[in-house]
Amino acid sequence: MSKICIVTGASRGLGRGIALTLAREEGCKVYATARNGEALSALAEEAAEGGGAGSIEPCVVDQSDDDAVSAFVQEVDAKESCVDLLVNSAFGGLIAMAPHFGKPFWERPLSVFDASIEIGLRSAHVMSALVAPIMVRTNPG
Repeated sequence: MSKICIVTGASRGLGRGIALTLAREEGCKVYATARNGEALSALAEEAAEGGGAGSIEPCVVDQSDDDAVSAFVQEVDAKESCVDLLVNSAFGGLIAMAPHFGKPFWERPLSVFDASIEIGLRSAHVMSALVAPIMVRTNPG
């Protein structure tokens, strides 16, 4: 039986690479989340073309919407009854920071900090708080 994984922020960057590696090289079933459904679909197709035993399940989820995150976790729990691995890779700070690269932090708008905390630290905490009870219940590792 393949491992069940959740990877947030899987539409690009590290999250995308981790999701693809877990599916292709480790044979995992990966619930890949992001706001960009088109990018997630492309990721699922790329994983399927790799010939590995795993798969990508694209899931459009906005990590800033606690209710949507909760509904997503409940859906995964209902389908799989376990989660073996959670990778919190969603991060909104880079997009907010891009126009301000090279500036000292005190010259950047506070919204840059807020984006880093909201879709980054806070969203990782929320997803972890919802998934941890499933992992504890099923004792995956």
